[in-house]
Amino acid sequence: MKATRLPVLISAAAVAASALSWEDRADAYELVVSDDIKMDVRAFIQPWATVGENQSPDGDNVAGSLYVRRWRLILEGQATEHVRFFLGTLQLDLGKAGSFDQPLEVGDAWVEYDHSKAFKLDAGLLMIPFLHNYRQGGATQHVIDFHTPTMKYSVGSHFKRRDVGLGARGILFDDQL
Repeated sequence: MKATRLPVLISAAAVAASALSWEDRADAYELVVSDDIKMDVRAFIQPWATVGENQSPDGDNVAGSLYVRRWRLILEGQATEHVRFFLGTLQLDLGKAGSFDQPLEVGDAWVEYDHSKAFKLDAGLLMIPFLHNYRQGGATQHVIDFHTPTMKYSVGSHFKRRDVGLGARGILFDDQL
């Protein structure tokens, strides 16, 4: 087999393996202490593979890499009837170029006090609420390039579009506001 066909075969095998392993839903591991005290544990792993032809001076070999592009560990739960919490971690490029020393970052961390539909209080590492797009997750912001002047912040003022703070919200007037 010619070496130039190897990347095509590897890519086809990766697509076939992904298609065959696709599930219609993801499950979380749920820890239940009582009706009021429970926690879900979830993980998201995104592997990444690259293959390149003609990567040597003689042009005859194929080079590539396989690493974890990003992975997240998510803990979400309820500590009491009125107190909920969320903790999400993120680690990028684990194993890229043989490096396994990337930091595990806390991406989201908050506690919510749910008094009623009319009053909820959030505290922790919250998404910055200045514009609607700032409160969206990155997966829904397909047209926004985060590496351009589109979204600018003061230096040191935030951590990945989040800041420590308090947020109050609620639904009032017969669910109209």
